[in-house]
Amino acid sequence: MTSPQTILAPVAILACLTVLAITACSAVDEHRESGLQEPVQLSDTTKAEAELKAIATQAWNHYFPLLQMDWARRSVHKLKANSWQHFERGATHSDEFPNLDFLLSEAWVDVTHAPVELMVPPDEQHFFLLHVEDYWSNTLATELAENRQHSAARYVFVPEADVKRVQEELRRWPEDVKLIKSPTDLLRVRLLTEITPGPAKQFRQTISLRRSQLPWIRKSSRHTTEYPAMPEEMLEGLANGEPPADTIARLDAQSFFSYAIELQQSMRASLPAELHEPFQRLGIHSDARLIWSGLTDRQRLALQAATESVHEVRAESQAASKRLHNGWLYAQALDKTASEPRIRALRSQALGSTAMAVAFAGLEGNSLSGKRGRRYQIHFAENGLPPTNGVWSITAYDRSGRPVDNPINRHVIDSRSKLQFAADGSLSLYLSASNPHGEHSPTISNWLPIPEDEFVLQLRVYSPTAAIGPGGWSMPALAPY
Repeated sequence: MTSPQTILAPVAILACLTVLAITACSAVDEHRESGLQEPVQLSDTTKAEAELKAIATQAWNHYFPLLQMDWARRSVHKLKANSWQHFERGATHSDEFPNLDFLLSEAWVDVTHAPVELMVPPDEQHFFLLHVEDYWSNTLATELAENRQHSAARYVFVPEADVKRVQEELRRWPEDVKLIKSPTDLLRVRLLTEITPGPAKQFRQTISLRRSQLPWIRKSSRHTTEYPAMPEEMLEGLANGEPPADTIARLDAQSFFSYAIELQQSMRASLPAELHEPFQRLGIHSDARLIWSGLTDRQRLALQAATESVHEVRAESQAASKRLHNGWLYAQALDKTASEPRIRALRSQALGSTAMAVAFAGLEGNSLSGKRGRRYQIHFAENGLPPTNGVWSITAYDRSGRPVDNPINRHVIDSRSKLQFAADGSLSLYLSASNPHGEHSPTISNWLPIPEDEFVLQLRVYSPTAAIGPGGWSMPALAPY
């Protein structure tokens, strides 16, 4: 995985400088034609300012994930480090469009003083999906497991900077213990537990987080994570339930960069070597707070210009994260290979390693609706099901985002359903308010009930094995039948 701190492509910066240089040369030509003295310093000054602004934009993109992740941590009220918060509305924090496949558990793991061990006990009734991110929104681990009736799943989180100190002890560990190295002292762990007729909520209570028995060696004074004070604008946005990206975008340059650098230092999330020199040109040092009054006018102007262009940056990110095809709107999954920090951070707000798509309209372009007996079909060709080693599901909601009441109490069709395939290996799913096999038919396979009103479908693909959406695998269009 490419590091989140990788410098933006030099080609992009070079292209920016080239355009500005051409503009400067045009100005020189105009001066020559008018008989005025050539402004020799104009090109050099313009280049220097453009290069500094490009570095400042890179710095804003680099630090954005830290602020967004800190927002997510603070939004979980009264949650202590190394303890679980179990959500009861599925893998969402809202009553709208609840995830009916899995229950969400979330923990913020602090490895400042010792490794932390996660143990998922053996169980034959539940799938679980584990997703781990560091404070940069990097995906450190993602795994979907099922039917572990014979052995527990064990993971140990260790700060990357301290792995060498305990290398000998690591060699003595059982082979089934998986080591997860974190570049930051704090990381987010999200666990999805399959919703089944079995006691899913009770099962979640048996999943433990505890200090590892691995000996911990830190001869120097112990580091204690001290979180910096959040800017007032972010506190107000958090209290008002605003989207984090909107609030972060409103921060002025001084508030944004001062807070970001303090976060970086408190998390021991050091800058990579290749960013030291460029960021120092902005007055940003990895081992010192940002002194705004100590910056030059040119440095402040570059940081302010980068911050003011945030709205264009966010529009670009959102356009890249949503795509429309066959009547389905796709939200890209968190891609472990994504190197662009702000896009990765924005995708991280949807649950990582889950590709999602939403359908609002059928082939005819009208809203999806079960009025007047309307029925729909989704046809998958042979080997055309969603690509995943895990689970896929299609859930029906009414137009307000609530599960659809129906006589068979079915709200989801998924890869675990008892589906009937055609002789050629294809699969057809039927969406209607009444049983498509006949009112009195005992057969209900392949039927997803919909309301006699407008509705919305949502596809979820957990741990996809290929790209989801245009350019990759995509959902078939809904066709009336």
